[in-house]
Amino acid sequence: MGISGLLPQLKSITKRVHLSDHAGARAAVDAYSLLHKGSYGCARELVEGIPTTRHVDYCMSRVDEFIKAGIHPVIVFDGDRLPSKSQEEGSRQGSRAAALERARALEAAGNATGAYEAYQRAVDIKPIHAFQFILALRKRGIPYVVAPYEADAQMAFLAMTGQVQLVISEDSDMLPYGCPIVMFKVDRGGWADEVRLENLQHNTGLQLKGWEHGLFQQLCIMSGCDFLPSLPGIGIKRAHAQLKKTRCFVKAVQTLRWAGTAVPPEYLERFQRALWVFRHQRVYCAQSRRVRPLQELPAGGLAAGAAVPSAAPGDGDLDFLGPHLDDDLGCKIAHGMICPITRQGFSIPAEMDPVPRAPSLSGRALAPSKRPAAPANQHRLDGAAAERPPPVAPEAQQPFRAPRLSEMAAVTARAASATKAAPSGVVNGRSRHFGGNTSPSDPQPARSAACQPSLAVPDSQEEALTSYGVGAKGCGIESDACSPVGAAARRADDASPSKHLVSPSLTRALDLVKRRRKEMRAHSKHQKSTEKSKKKAHREHAKTTPSKAPFAEFAFAAGQA
Repeated sequence: MGISGLLPQLKSITKRVHLSDHAGARAAVDAYSLLHKGSYGCARELVEGIPTTRHVDYCMSRVDEFIKAGIHPVIVFDGDRLPSKSQEEGSRQGSRAAALERARALEAAGNATGAYEAYQRAVDIKPIHAFQFILALRKRGIPYVVAPYEADAQMAFLAMTGQVQLVISEDSDMLPYGCPIVMFKVDRGGWADEVRLENLQHNTGLQLKGWEHGLFQQLCIMSGCDFLPSLPGIGIKRAHAQLKKTRCFVKAVQTLRWAGTAVPPEYLERFQRALWVFRHQRVYCAQSRRVRPLQELPAGGLAAGAAVPSAAPGDGDLDFLGPHLDDDLGCKIAHGMICPITRQGFSIPAEMDPVPRAPSLSGRALAPSKRPAAPANQHRLDGAAAERPPPVAPEAQQPFRAPRLSEMAAVTARAASATKAAPSGVVNGRSRHFGGNTSPSDPQPARSAACQPSLAVPDSQEEALTSYGVGAKGCGIESDACSPVGAAARRADDASPSKHLVSPSLTRALDLVKRRRKEMRAHSKHQKSTEKSKKKAHREHAKTTPSKAPFAEFAFAAGQA
C-alpha cells in the first residue's frame, strides 16, 4: 500500500534516471515487488498450487538487468508479519478470497480474460515462492537477506548503515523509513523515478522546507499507511495543512476533532505506535549477527520524550515492533534456512525447484551387483583385435594438402582454432584481470561456497555464513568471489575471442558497411524532417488563405456577371 498520495505530491523533486547512472553502486532490491510482478504471468498456477517456476524466471531476468547496468543487487525478502499490520493483512486476505471465487466462476463460465485478471488479484506470494527465488540466487552467488519482519525496514537499515547506496522498490514507505535514495517504477529499459530524501526541502507541491524527518513521518502516518488508516476525509494535503500549523500530530488531531472529524478513541495511541514502528522496528544486523532495532531505543525507554507516553506498554512488551527473536533464530531466517512464519525448514517438490538437481541415490544402488557376463563371441573379438591391420592404399599414403581458402574462410578458420586455446590474458580458465592467477604455476583460488547451490541446513551460524555466502559483514555483499558483476566479467572475458583475428581488408569492409548504414539512417531522417516541414507549411498556408465561396454562390455570381 505505502503512503497514500505521497509520490504524486513529490513530482517536483522526482528525477527520471537510468540504472547505469548508479553503475558500481550496491542496491537493496525489494524481492516481493519482483515476485508480485513475476506472478502476473502464472497467477492461476500460483493460486491453484500448480508447480511452476515462471515467476522465478522473471525475477532472475530483472536481476540480470540490474547487473548489466552495473548495479550490485542485494535482494531483500519479507519475513514474518507485524502485529500492527494484522488489520491490513486481514483486509487483503478477504479481497484475495473474493477475487479467487470470482476467478473460478468466470473460468467455469468460459470468460478466460476476466478469470485471468481475477486470478492476478487473488495471488498471495508465500514463503515457499520466495524460497524458490532464494534457490536461484544461491546458484548464481547473488547476495540476499530475509528480514525478520518488514523488508522495508531491513532495506532502510542497509541504506542507513552504508551497506547499500540506494534502494529499488515500489513502496513509498521507504521515504519515511529514512532511505536517502529510492528508485521507484524501474521499467525493463532500466529507467526509473528517483527521489532523494535530501531534496524534500525543495519540493514545490507540498511545502516541506524546514521540516524535520520526524515531522515528515507524522505527515505520512496521518495521510494513511499500512500501520494506521487515515481519518475520514483526511488526505495528504489536509494532513499537511494541519501539521504545518501545529507541528505536532497530537495538536493536529485535536484540531480536527474540534472541527467535527470523527476520531476513534485509541487513534493517538495507535499513531504513536506507528511512529515507533517506523523508527525502531526489528531488523537483522549481519555484522553483529543479531536482531536489533532499526534505530536504537531511547535511554529512558519509548515513553521518554514521546508525544503520547501512554502508548508505551507498561510491562515493557515491544511485540508491536515485531515479537522478540533469538539471535540464532534470526540468523537462520536471514539466510533462508527456515520459514520466517512457521520457523520450519522448506520442502518443495522437484518440479518447483528452479535449480536442477541430480536424484538422491546411494552409492550401493549405483554400483553393479556383479561383473557383467562376457558376450558369447568374446574370443572372436579378442582375435580380431590381435590381427594385423589391412594394408593401406598408396593413394592414401600421400601427404595431405589443404585446399585453398578464401579470405573470409581463412578468417573463420583462424577464429575457430583460436577459440580452442585459452585467449590472451586468461590463465587456468580465468582472466588475470578478474580474479585469475598471474602465472600457470600459481594455485587456483578456491571457489566460494555461496556459488554452490545446496539444500543442506548447516548446524551452526559459522556453517550458515560459509554455505550461503552471507558473511559477517553486509549480508554477504563483501564476498568478492560471489560478486555478480565480477562473475559476469569473468565469463565475458573467458568467452571473448582474440581481438587480432580479423584482417585489415575485412575491417575496412565492415567499416564501409557501418558508414553506409549510418548515411542511410541520416538520409531517412532528413526525408522525414523535410516531409514534416512541408506538412506544417501546408497547414499554416491553409490557415492564412481565405476559404473559397461555396459552389452555389459561385454559380450565382457567375450568372450575375
